[in-house]
Amino acid sequence: MAGTRSIAFVAHQVTLDHVPAEARVLPLEPTVSVDNKRRIASRPEDFLRPEDDAHVEKATERWAADWWRGTDPDAFNWNGVNLAECFAFALTFVVRDILKTSIIVDRIFEREHPEAVLCDVPASSGMFHPYPHLDGIGRLAASRSMATGLRFEPLYHASGVPKARSASALRLAYLSVASRRGLSVLREERPLVAVGPYREYYEPVAAAWRRSSESTVVVTPSRLPIRSNPRAGLFVVALDAFGDTSARRDLQGFLGRAMATVDRLMPPPSLGEEAAELWEPLHADIRTRIRTELRDLAFAGVAFDDTLGRAAHLLLVETTSPLAKAMVRFARLKRIPTTVVQHGILAGAFSYKQTEADRVAAWGAADADWFRRNLRSSARVEPTGSPRYDGLRSGARTRLPAVVARLPPSTPLVMFASQPFVQDRAWRSPWDRHAALEIVLSSVMPRARFMLVIKWHPAERPEPLPLDGRAATRIVTVQQADTFALIERSRIVLAVSSTVALEAMYLRRPVVFIGPPDPDSPFHPPEQGGGCRAETAADLSSILDRLLGDRGHYNRVLDGQAAFLARFYAPLDGRAAERVVGLLRGG
Repeated sequence: MAGTRSIAFVAHQVTLDHVPAEARVLPLEPTVSVDNKRRIASRPEDFLRPEDDAHVEKATERWAADWWRGTDPDAFNWNGVNLAECFAFALTFVVRDILKTSIIVDRIFEREHPEAVLCDVPASSGMFHPYPHLDGIGRLAASRSMATGLRFEPLYHASGVPKARSASALRLAYLSVASRRGLSVLREERPLVAVGPYREYYEPVAAAWRRSSESTVVVTPSRLPIRSNPRAGLFVVALDAFGDTSARRDLQGFLGRAMATVDRLMPPPSLGEEAAELWEPLHADIRTRIRTELRDLAFAGVAFDDTLGRAAHLLLVETTSPLAKAMVRFARLKRIPTTVVQHGILAGAFSYKQTEADRVAAWGAADADWFRRNLRSSARVEPTGSPRYDGLRSGARTRLPAVVARLPPSTPLVMFASQPFVQDRAWRSPWDRHAALEIVLSSVMPRARFMLVIKWHPAERPEPLPLDGRAATRIVTVQQADTFALIERSRIVLAVSSTVALEAMYLRRPVVFIGPPDPDSPFHPPEQGGGCRAETAADLSSILDRLLGDRGHYNRVLDGQAAFLARFYAPLDGRAAERVVGLLRGG
């Protein structure tokens, strides 16, 4: 076991029991509590310098764009589209995390001069998490230790990583039947074609499009099936349902050649000398990502050479995923116009800047102006509102999770809509996100007037809550639940910068935004008259006391939110889908 002058990178509190008492510790997550005398730094980001952010962003852009250029340039060309380019945005999070981790590890080694290194983050041989934070530190710490002659000791914590849910045999059988009907629609008509498993957006649009006796066909991977609704003119086809025997044989040949190329991929010279040392974790992610997703992209090319080339229009709700990017490129080759429906508030502006479309259906006038200013292309943008909210009305949702449903109806409920940590810049830290949770928990501890429900985002890893016995009886947590039903059951909704905040305003619930406004985000409702902002636990306690105890103030906050919605967003009149169809049919 490592002894004197050892350092430990620790992501799990339970691993500290296996770290020597004299070892210096760097907590990798805010839930790891370490004595000040042993702690190397409060957070990993303390080792970053102001100039690092610009360096990491510049290198990230180059790496994500050029990762495939170290091999035959035609290796990923399929039906006129370079599919490797479609992975560029998805890889930015991985590359940024690797570059940031490398800087942090180097500076710790330089300052601490360790003799041994311990780490409880495994050297993963697959994909990083969807929103990574120092995911590659196990591999990088091990390689740096080996290169400098240090002893490296893994302290892997068996956390039981959940497996991704796969479609059931019954759902796949249903999708097979639905695909046959959808293919017949594609052969007989020139329908609207939509992409991906976003039924809540597409079904209202399909119903509005149907009024001219035209159909909508949703194309989605078999692993992400949705149900059709022929009465509304909504049909579904699995991507792998397209193509004849010859096309499928060619596709399998392409996939075999592409995967062989990926397996022997080397870093291109354009990435510089540091790429050789950092290539291994990136290559592992690329190899797994390509193996998982390239088949869908290739079938998209087959689909457009098959009946999908007859589409009247292509509709999407995002163009950041590899599949969406491939669909847009294949549609362009066929001169099929594309429209993107905004799918969330403009908090993550970095991703919305990647929108690729001929037309954009924005949620309101302010968002439409933002798209016009920030998109590289000259897309036509209209403030249609979101079709997803056409059926949103009070009393429509009753599916509460059991842990909430059994609460007495008279118990006031406050909901906190958590959200995942997103490392869109190198200096971002999960400690900032954790600070919002601490503000919320601190406001609950001394109070017995309400119950708190923490709604974890489906894409985040729930945190263990440091609760005493009394507080634990007033807090419940859920992850998979009907968010609209939770909002309606709640008296007040707390959020950091989430689409849930807007939904709560639509459902007339006061919203309290936790923490300071993000200067990189255009979404700042409290500063524009919508909702309240609590930057500290004391702020939140005061705001909650007043909202729960003063009905007049409660109603004034609701009125302010209504004025904010009227000023910045399209009306919630049930006609957003009609406006989207108007944009689709426009010249």
